[in-house]
Amino acid sequence: MKHLKTLFMVVSFGFCLASSAQYKNFEGVVHLGVPTGEVEDFINIVYGLELTYYLSNDIGGVIDLGFTGGFTEFNYDTQGGFIDGYDASFLKIAASGKLNFQNNIYFSTDLGYAIGLDQVDGGLYFSPKIGYHFDSFLVQLFYSHIRNNSRGVNDADYSSLGVGFGIRL
Repeated sequence: MKHLKTLFMVVSFGFCLASSAQYKNFEGVVHLGVPTGEVEDFINIVYGLELTYYLSNDIGGVIDLGFTGGFTEFNYDTQGGFIDGYDASFLKIAASGKLNFQNNIYFSTDLGYAIGLDQVDGGLYFSPKIGYHFDSFLVQLFYSHIRNNSRGVNDADYSSLGVGFGIRL
């Protein structure tokens, strides 16, 4: 009887592992975008990387909750070399939520804080996304906005529109 209990526990554990292996909890996304808003006149391109971990297929297999972190670079354009400027880099840390629709379409959003790494201050970070999951890959369209905490003359909010390509593990 003792061996039967052990066998039952091992088989149950195996089924749990097999069922969780069907769900892909980790996403790595490389993104490329164009600046919008206050920075579009002096930033020419936006690029970065995001890593997201979803805790599980949380609510009815439709809503996922997790955490994301990433790096984004707003590349300064010199506008002919007459104005000194600098790139703006941010390290982003946020909570992430995803709503999965039928046919592999999803809507997700990140809400957190972006830490300024260059000569810019950080601030509140918000990024809604709409995308499509393939089996192990994804493609998404995004809007990203970083609200600059400092409100001096040369300080601006950083926002962009773009596309991301990623893998799901």
